[in-house]
Amino acid sequence: MSEKSKKRPPTPLSIKRQLRQESGFGCCKCGKPIIEYHHIIPYTDDDPHFRPEDMMCLCPYCHFEATDGAMSEDEQRRYKENPFNIQRGYTKGLLKINQEDLVISTGSNLFIGNGDFIRVDNENLFLIRISEDGYLQISVKIFDDQNNKLIKIIDNEWLSGDPFAWDIEAYHQKIIIRKKLRKILLDINAKKYPIEIKAELWYKKVHFKLDNNAIAIDGIISRTMKFSNLCFVAGFIDINLEKGWALNGNTVIVEPDINKKIQKGIDIWNKKKIWWNSRSSDLIKDLRYYEFKNIYMIGVDKVP
Repeated sequence: MSEKSKKRPPTPLSIKRQLRQESGFGCCKCGKPIIEYHHIIPYTDDDPHFRPEDMMCLCPYCHFEATDGAMSEDEQRRYKENPFNIQRGYTKGLLKINQEDLVISTGSNLFIGNGDFIRVDNENLFLIRISEDGYLQISVKIFDDQNNKLIKIIDNEWLSGDPFAWDIEAYHQKIIIRKKLRKILLDINAKKYPIEIKAELWYKKVHFKLDNNAIAIDGIISRTMKFSNLCFVAGFIDINLEKGWALNGNTVIVEPDINKKIQKGIDIWNKKKIWWNSRSSDLIKDLRYYEFKNIYMIGVDKVP
C-alpha cells in the first residue's frame, strides 16, 4: 500500500527542515528540488513514527520507485547517506541563489520584495520566496482550462497531482516544469540576475502568459490585459472576477538603465518591508478595483 493512501498527521516542520538540510535540499537520489518526504521504515499503526534517521527526501518519481519496491532499503539508505547534491557540492541545493532581496523579471516586468505575481479571487497561483537558508522556495498551483487542479506544490513539496504526467527538469539554479510531450508551463532561471521566470497558467478559465514581452491575461469577459516594463515593489496583480482588477503595492517608473531601476526598487523595498510585512493583509482588503477592459499598461507610476 502506498504511503499516501494511509491517513496520518503531516510530517512535523522540524523534521522536514532536518531532512531537507541533510539531503542538500533535494532528492537524495537525483537532486531534483521538488520533493516528498519518504519513510524508509513505513509509517504504520504499530510504528507511527517520524524518525529522521528512517526518513529521506525523494522527488515524486524516485519516491514512487521506493514505495513500489523497485528501490531496496539498502539502496535507500545508501542514497540517504550520500545524497546527490551533497556529493556534488550543492549543499544548499540546486536552487541556492546569491541575492538577499528577491528580484524577479517576468514578462519584461520586475517584482521586488515579496515574490507574489498574480492572485485570482484570493488564490495565489504562483509565488516564490528566498528561504532563510538562501534557496528558492516555489509554490505553484496548475489548473487546466476547465479549472481542474493538476498540480499543487507548496514550498518545493509536491502535495498533489500525478507526477508521471509531467516532466521536471532541474539543473543548478534552473528548473522547468512541462506537460509531457507538450510546451513548458513553468521555467525559472536563477542563474541570471534578476531571476527570469516564464509561465503559462490557467485559473477559472482565465489564461495567464508570462513571456519575454509582457504579462498577458485573457478570458476575462473576452478582454485582454497586458502589463510590461512595470516594477512592482512588494506588489502583485490582483484579479477579482466580480470586482475587477487592481495593482497591489508600488510601481516604479521605467528607466533606461535597468540597474538603476532595480536599485530604486530595492531602496523602496528596504524602507518599506517591515511595514509591508505587518500590514500586507490590510492592504489587500483595501484594494481599489478597476473595470475589466482591453488594456496595455507600460511603465506607469500609478494606476490610472
